[in-house]
Amino acid sequence: MTLKIVSAAVLTASCFFAGNAAGDRLKMRCEDLRDLISSLIKTENYIEGLSLPLPRIYERLSGESRVGQMFKAVLDGNGTVREVWENGLSLTALSEEDKKEVMRLSAVLGTDGRKQQQKHIELCLSELEKNLEAAEKRQKLDGALYKRMGAYIGALAAIILF
Repeated sequence: MTLKIVSAAVLTASCFFAGNAAGDRLKMRCEDLRDLISSLIKTENYIEGLSLPLPRIYERLSGESRVGQMFKAVLDGNGTVREVWENGLSLTALSEEDKKEVMRLSAVLGTDGRKQQQKHIELCLSELEKNLEAAEKRQKLDGALYKRMGAYIGALAAIILF
């Protein structure tokens, strides 16, 4: 009997934590999008105002956050530009749609003049801001749902199995 109770508790807790992890993933995506948007605005300002080369900009943007770690990985990376950015983006909680948008931007950064780069950054910013708005709505609606459903599914599974 004790083994059944312990097993049911472990099953319920496991499902609860899985639901929390899914809810936290949505929250992390919103945080990374906000951080990325802020970093791209800084990049635009560095390009426009200080005329800094991209490696110096990435050096200034690298930090402790997941997006900061992405810029550090891009700065320190070996391989093609695409491979370096893909490796850097893998450190974030961004969705595939967000990553595709950043990859489009990374393909043109440093290849055009300042004005063209600013236009590309502004286009990327507008898309990422739309994605952030949608992600915040989804997090608000689905985040709590995932957390509750994890607990409910765990409890239901424990009842059915035991």
